[in-house]
Amino acid sequence: MFSLNHKYKNDELLLQWINENNFFNENECLVQFFSGIIDEVYIKNIATILKKSLPKAHIIGVTTDGEIYMSDVTQKEIIISISVFHKSTLASFSIDFNSVSNSNDLGIKLASNLESEDIKAMVVFTSGLNINGDEFIAGVNSISNGRYYNDLLCQDHLTQHSYFTHYATSSNSLFSNPKLLMKAS
Repeated sequence: MFSLNHKYKNDELLLQWINENNFFNENECLVQFFSGIIDEVYIKNIATILKKSLPKAHIIGVTTDGEIYMSDVTQKEIIISISVFHKSTLASFSIDFNSVSNSNDLGIKLASNLESEDIKAMVVFTSGLNINGDEFIAGVNSISNGRYYNDLLCQDHLTQHSYFTHYATSSNSLFSNPKLLMKAS
C-alpha cells in the first residue's frame, strides 16, 4: 500500500499528477477528497474529473474547515489523497442516517452490513453535526467487538449546506453518507 497527496490548484495539474503516478492503472484505489471550499458545482466538477480519470477508484469525501497537507493544516483548499492497495480489496456503500432512529442504531446497521472475518479496516466519514460520535462508535463496537474502525467526524463549518457535506462517486454520480470498507484479499 502507498498513499500520495495532492493540493488541488486546477484541473490540468490534477490530471497531470494522476497520470504521472499511474493511478489510472490501479485496481484497488481509494481517493479521499477533503474540500475546504464550499461550492457544490466546484466540488462536483472535481469529483467528476476524478471519477472519469479513475473509473475503478472508490472516491469518498467531505467538506471540512481544516485540511491536512503534508504536515500543514490548511483552510479553504482541496486536498486529494490517493491510496493504492495491493493486498486488500475495497468496497464502498452508503447508509442513509434518516433510516434509523439514532446514532447508535446507525452504527449497528453499518457494522451488521460489514460483519465478516475478512474485514480488517473500516473508514467512515460521518457528520459531526448530525451524528453523535460516541453513540455511533458504541453501535459499531457492539457488533464488531472493536476489531476495525476509523471514523472521521466532519462538517465543521457547514450548517446550511449539509446536502453535500459527505459525497462519494458511484457510476459517475454523487451520493451522500458514503461508507467504505476494506477486505483483506
